Parts: sequence; structure tokens; C-alpha cells
Amino acid sequence: MRNQKLLVTLAGLTLFILFIPLALAQAPIEGWDKAKFGMSPEQVKETYREEIEELKKNSPELIFEGYREEQAYYELSFIDRALKGSYGVAFFYFIDNELFEISTFFCRWEQGGKREERRFWLTSLEVESFLRRKYGAPVEEERIGEGKILEWRDVKGNGLSLMVNFEGFMFEVAYFHKELAERWEAEFAGKNSAKEMEIESF
Repeated sequence: MRNQKLLVTLAGLTLFILFIPLALAQAPIEGWDKAKFGMSPEQVKETYREEIEELKKNSPELIFEGYREEQAYYELSFIDRALKGSYGVAFFYFIDNELFEISTFFCRWEQGGKREERRFWLTSLEVESFLRRKYGAPVEEERIGEGKILEWRDVKGNGLSLMVNFEGFMFEVAYFHKELAERWEAEFAGKNSAKEMEIESF
């Protein structure tokens, strides 16, 4: 009986030790590319100074910066880079001057053709494969119509999601900071509640 308990204990310890490297292998979710959570708009602009300056010279209309009253956040967005036939837009969202969410949105710029469809499909699979290698297995994976959503979390609760729309040939990778995102959600909910009260008192 004693030996049986010892074997059970050793088996449990073995499983625990085996799973430790898997947990440690998961990279922390601290932001995207050169942008890190908690940065101010000025810090993000300085980080992407070359890209933004280039756009200002050639296509200033592709840059947006300002406060979104209805959404209760400050936004900085610009066309960032091409990714194998898809153009990308990077959106940076701030609450109280701190970066809490980054969304990178890619869609195919060439319409029609099986070759382009296959190219998009392969690119989205490469992105998914990269995220799986870096962050491990997603905590959630769901198929929705002609698309799918995968979600990851790190030990601090920060997260990222990959959303792919095969019919519309677009995909989005979004990163968020748990505590700052919760702060934004509370402020956003408060603004909506105030608006509802205004409507009811009309």
C-alpha cells in the first residue's frame, strides 16, 4: 500500500516536471513588434518614426491620430507594411495615455484568382503557425462560418487573438493588456451608461 502511494506520488511529480517546460516555453504577451503595452502615443510615434515620416511624405491620409469619443479611447493608426500580397494597418489604442491594445489588420489587395486565394490561405496558416510556436497552444479555438478565431493568454492574463475570414480574405491579430483593457472597459461602460440616462431623460 505504501509502495502504491509512493508510485502515485512519483507519477504526479513526473507529470508536473514534464509540464513545467511547456509553461515556461510560452512567451509573455507584452505587445506587438516594437510597440509595448504601457507606451504613450508619443513613444509609439517615436518607435515608428521612420514609417510615419515616410507616410507623411507620400500618403498622409493613411495616418490617423485622435480621441474616439464614442469608444472612449485615443487611437493612432497607419498603414504599416505589406505581408505577402496583403496590406496591413496597425491600430494602437490608449487609455489614460497608456497603450492597452494593438490590432493588426491584413487584407488581400488583389481581387480574384485562385492563385491569390491560395496565397492568402497559406499566409494566414503561416501566421497561425508562428503564433503557435511562440505562444503555445491557444486556450480557445472556434470555427465560425467561413472563418475561425484562436485565443491565447499568458500567465499575467494578457492575451491575443487571431481572427481569420476566408470568405473576405482578411485576418486580424489583436493584442491586449489585461489590467489596462479592464480599465478601458470600465470607462467605456460608464460612458454608455451615461448616454442611456440622457436618452431616457429626453
